[in-house]
Amino acid sequence: MIHGIRNILWILPLLLLVTSPLWKQAFTDFLKPRGDFIASADQLSVRSRTFSMEDVQMVQSSKGKDKWHVDVKYLFTKEDKEDQLQLQDVSAVFYGSKKGPGGEMRTKIDSGEGIFDTKQKILTLSDGVTLKPENGNELRTRVLQYNEKGRKIEASSGVSIKSDNFYVRGQNMEYDPDTGDFKVSGSVVGRAW
Repeated sequence: MIHGIRNILWILPLLLLVTSPLWKQAFTDFLKPRGDFIASADQLSVRSRTFSMEDVQMVQSSKGKDKWHVDVKYLFTKEDKEDQLQLQDVSAVFYGSKKGPGGEMRTKIDSGEGIFDTKQKILTLSDGVTLKPENGNELRTRVLQYNEKGRKIEASSGVSIKSDNFYVRGQNMEYDPDTGDFKVSGSVVGRAW
């Protein structure tokens, strides 16, 4: 007969091996994952690549020097426009090559909404756009576009520029963030004091 704990230790694995045909199938069925986890290729291609993020900072720099910073409260993409980032509550700062009072020339832009086209590199801001360069001027428009390639800010939906000593209103505006120069055209009306 088998006596002692040492003999029982080698008997237990032997009993498990001998009785495995009785319990093995039930045990493997219990461990098998439930549901169909294998997705077909058609299902994978239908999935969208949309996303959303809160409190986002976007920065563009070239040769170690910042060109612009954009702070966004809420950023998301739409299924039909995956290459366009939809922006809400936008605050941007553009850095110019000309020196301003605090060093680099800075232009601050605020708007309620915006779209950044990642393919064409165009930032379009809308919904109460305000542009404020460091020289004290204030520009207001409904829609404003920044083209990264030409590094120009343009508005073609009516603009008004207000300063301490003048007021100008026109249909179109072109602004150079490097120098801080404005060019207003299309039914321009102005007042100076």
